[in-house]
Amino acid sequence: MTVGLIPARGGSKGVPLKNLALLRGYPLIEWTLTSALKAGLDRLIVITDHPEIERAAWDIGASVHEEPAHLAADDVPDSSYVAECLQAERIPQSAIVVLLRPTSPFRRHQDIDAVVQRMLAEDDVGYSIRSVRPLSVSEKAYVRGDDGSLLPVSLDGAANAPRQLARKLWAPTGYIDSVRAFMVAWHGMMDGYRIGAFETPVERCVDLDTPEDFALAERIVAEHGWIPGRVE
Repeated sequence: MTVGLIPARGGSKGVPLKNLALLRGYPLIEWTLTSALKAGLDRLIVITDHPEIERAAWDIGASVHEEPAHLAADDVPDSSYVAECLQAERIPQSAIVVLLRPTSPFRRHQDIDAVVQRMLAEDDVGYSIRSVRPLSVSEKAYVRGDDGSLLPVSLDGAANAPRQLARKLWAPTGYIDSVRAFMVAWHGMMDGYRIGAFETPVERCVDLDTPEDFALAERIVAEHGWIPGRVE
């Protein structure tokens, strides 16, 4: 069984009611819903705490899981609301869960199907897939500690190693992520013990959170002529 989950809570600080904000005249959530409905998923569920988003999801053709208010806060990890939804909707633990965030709208249904096929090809219930993009920095980079001091990203001396030996770093994109329901239900993990990489094409690496992000997305869809269901 394959289940697509679209998290679409009503709260948003950068853009109020972001999931219903218009992108080229279409509600943001419609971009993800339309692609997901064209994919070969067995079930598609929108997780939301907001009645307007719920109505939009029903109108477009998805089923809805009403998210409890305490799971719709900013600091709630994905695993918490996903686990609650899977239990409430009686999704079997062997199911392949595909998380599709509306804030990454330029998603092809063919890519959803490709991720599902890769998951089906793996017998390991601990396998998962994470969509990623390459970063311009390597493990020679540092992060700042709580006291402002520098800490190397890698603790094996890579920060002072030759550039040619430093490994490339990859950032999650939120484009398509997939994991077995078992990992979420029993271990509270959205990643498996093994994580396969699904490299997101650069032009689709857009994460909409601010008005500036929406302005960039408008330029992209104008350039490509994209509309929901026709993102190629």
